[in-house]
Amino acid sequence: MTASQSADGFYPVQTSQGLLWLRLAFPARPLGIAAALIVAIAARRVEERPLRDPADSEERERSA
Repeated sequence: MTASQSADGFYPVQTSQGLLWLRLAFPARPLGIAAALIVAIAARRVEERPLRDPADSEERERSA
């Protein structure tokens, strides 16, 4: 707890609120990172699927 928080009623501290986009952008960063990871994982799975399907069908043919 800072002195300005404990003495908020007695000595109000004037702080600038900053730009609106900055106040919105910093909390939104984790959401953006999570979305980017989800998209990257999905793209990787789409790339691997054609490689995996022939291998799966080949295994089924060997076991039959």
